[in-house]
Amino acid sequence: MKTALITGASSGIGEEYAYQLDKLGYKIILVARRKDRLEGVASKIKNAEILVANLTCEEDITKVEEKITESGVDFLINNAGFGAFGRFDELDILSQKNKVQLHCEVPVRLTHKALPHMIQQKSGTIINVASTAAFMRNATIDVVYSTTKNFMVAFSEALHFEYGDLGIKVQAFCPGPTDTELLREHTENEDENILKMHIDSVEFVVDYSLKNLKSKKVICMPNWRNRLRSFLIVRFPFKNLTPKIFKKTIKKIMESQKK
Repeated sequence: MKTALITGASSGIGEEYAYQLDKLGYKIILVARRKDRLEGVASKIKNAEILVANLTCEEDITKVEEKITESGVDFLINNAGFGAFGRFDELDILSQKNKVQLHCEVPVRLTHKALPHMIQQKSGTIINVASTAAFMRNATIDVVYSTTKNFMVAFSEALHFEYGDLGIKVQAFCPGPTDTELLREHTENEDENILKMHIDSVEFVVDYSLKNLKSKKVICMPNWRNRLRSFLIVRFPFKNLTPKIFKKTIKKIMESQKK
């Protein structure tokens, strides 16, 4: 039986990856800080093991590295992370440091431990859960979040070029706004009607990610709205495309296509 290890597996996208990979017959190693939440997820999976770890703690990172070497992980999902909204100078610096560690150092270290087994087997899968924010440089976007997610995309592309010919699939998964606890925590005061237009379910985005592993593309971005928004922001980097502006932009494009 092949083994998958998922960080940030106690909720949201990580939890959904666990359920969908369980259906595909994988043994699942669930990694997160909250033991009670991990046990709840594990109770719904046929073959699961929990590993309680705070990945901003050196001792716990080492514990996960050892588990990867011991288990011979065939499918690694670097999903653990967090974000915030606000100006860089107003956000807590320790929180920003932890974000860099979670989004950059941890995926690098865990991937380094997973690769020898994958190379030996001439097969394996690595998904680095980034974000559409990786392509955004907009006001009110957490700059450390977007920058570190951009690193995850670049890291994934480099891994693909180095190991793709060895049978190892690498994906930089870039979902947009998704119905998770993280999103709900930061959008409590937003216009719900606007937000609903752009929020995908965790079931949809994870299904999209796994199905797109058959593609040769490294960057995987579900929902055409996300792809279009990211294109527009890259194309016009000094425009702050708020949801209202984005809605108007989409409408104009759709109207132009009918002509």
